[in-house]
Amino acid sequence: MADRDFVFLHGARHGGWCWSKVIAQMAGRPGVGRLVALDAPGCGAKRGRDTAELTYDQVVAELNQDIREAGAGDAILVGHSFAGAVLPGMALADPALFRELVFLTCNVPREGRNMREEMGVALHWCDPDSVGWPADKETTPQVEMQRIMYTPDMTPEDTAWVMAETVQDNWPPKVGLTRLDRTGFLGLKPVSYIVTQRDPILPAAWQGRFAERVGATRLYSLDAPHEPFVTHPMEVADLLLEIAGIG
Repeated sequence: MADRDFVFLHGARHGGWCWSKVIAQMAGRPGVGRLVALDAPGCGAKRGRDTAELTYDQVVAELNQDIREAGAGDAILVGHSFAGAVLPGMALADPALFRELVFLTCNVPREGRNMREEMGVALHWCDPDSVGWPADKETTPQVEMQRIMYTPDMTPEDTAWVMAETVQDNWPPKVGLTRLDRTGFLGLKPVSYIVTQRDPILPAAWQGRFAERVGATRLYSLDAPHEPFVTHPMEVADLLLEIAGIG
C-alpha cells in the first residue's frame, strides 16, 4: 500500500498551528505520507489578509489549491469543529483529492442553514433547535468564552499557547453565514466521525446528530474535551492511523 497522505483543517479561531502535536506523533510512522496542515484565509500563516468579501466557494477553492500545491492527493481529510461546514464542500469541489473524510467534533449545520443559525445565541439545551453555548454569549467576554471552550485539560503552558494564538485567527465571515447545500455529498466518500465525550462547546448528543448529517459510517469516541489535538495528541494520531488502516 502506498503511503497515505493526511490533510488537516482547523476550526474557528484556529490555524494550521493547532495540529502540530498530532503531526509530530504521526510523522515518520510507517505508511504515513504527506502531513498537510491547512490555513483558512485570515488564519495562521494567512493572518492579516482582507477576507471580508471572500465567499464560501472561493475559500473552498483556495484550500483545495493549497492541497495540490503541497503535493498531496488521495488524502484523508481531517477537520475540526467549524471545519464541518467546509469539508463537504471541499470534497464536492474536487473528489479526486480525497480518499475519505474524518470529522473530529465537527459542527455540521442542517441543510439550508448556516453555522451562526446552527449555534444560536442561547445556553446549551435552552433552545432545542440550536446547539447553544457553554456561557452567556451576550455577557461573557470573548477571551473568557474562548478559555471556557478551548482550555479544559490543558497544561498552563498549552493554555498560554492556545489563548495567544486563537485571538489572532478569524475565518472569512461569509463562510459562517453561508447557508449550506451538501447535495451529492452523502456516499461520495467514506466518512468517519470522532465524538469528544467531554466537549464544552458541542455536546456529545449533538455530535451524534452531526455524524448522521454527513452520513458517517464509522463512529469513534474520545474521552476528551474540544481540543484533543492539544490535550490528547497521541490518542488522536493513533485513531487517525486506525481509521486509515495503518499500523
